[in-house]
Amino acid sequence: MYILAPIGVILASHDVRRLAIVTLPIAAVFAYVQQPDRALWNFHFLVVPIAALVLERVPAALAWTTVALFAIGNLRVGAQLPTAALSRLAIAGSLALAIVAAAIALRRPLERQPALTGAIA
Repeated sequence: MYILAPIGVILASHDVRRLAIVTLPIAAVFAYVQQPDRALWNFHFLVVPIAALVLERVPAALAWTTVALFAIGNLRVGAQLPTAALSRLAIAGSLALAIVAAAIALRRPLERQPALTGAIA
C-alpha cells in the first residue's frame, strides 16, 4: 500500500492531495514518538483509499492479485502460524505487482463508466 500511495497522491483530486500533505507532519511526529510501523498504521485510513486510486486504473486481475498477495502476506496474526515463508513470498509478490500497477496507472488514464440513465428496473 505504501508503494501505491505516492502514485495515488499524484492521481488524486486536489482535496485528497491536500489532506495527504497535511497529515505528513503528524505522521512524522508519530513516527518519532512511537515505533515507526505502528505510527504508519495509524494512517491506514488514508493510505488505503489513496492506494485504491492506483488500483482502479489497472486491469482488474492485476489489482485483485496485488490485494490478495498483500492480504496473504499479512496473515501473520498469531506467532503459532507457520506462514513465515509463505508471507515473505506473498509480500515480495505484492511489492512487485504494486510497482507494475504504479507504472501502468501513471501511463493509463482513468476509464470512466457511462452514467446510468433512466429508471432502474
